[in-house]
Amino acid sequence: MIEGVKIHDQFIHKDHRGFLLRLVRKEHVGDRIFGDSYILSSIPGVVRGNHFHKRTTEWFCLIKGKGCLGLKKGEQVDFINLDDKNFKLIEIPPGISHAIKNTGDEIMIFFAYADERFNPDDDDIHSEIINFD
Repeated sequence: MIEGVKIHDQFIHKDHRGFLLRLVRKEHVGDRIFGDSYILSSIPGVVRGNHFHKRTTEWFCLIKGKGCLGLKKGEQVDFINLDDKNFKLIEIPPGISHAIKNTGDEIMIFFAYADERFNPDDDDIHSEIINFD
């Protein structure tokens, strides 16, 4: 695994009403200021991301469906298969390119948290393609 990437096992509580999943907690982000949290969806076969951040750390957790998270730093490329049966919170530090591909046959929904607020006029985000083939 690329140095700096962390995979946190997530506890999920299920009962007759549904489930409760705690995502990003204080022990994950430490003393960082609050940034942005968001929910994304992708149709089967779609790749989202294909970028890295100069300063921002991001956390991802697949909520529904199946996906493959691609990570790249220099020549090293790693892939993490994710699904809604085994929740993982993936922490991606600055400088690591990342993209997620919906590998299932239904809508994929995932949660993301960034420790900096998105600013379209900032130069924090840089494109880099991860090849899933």
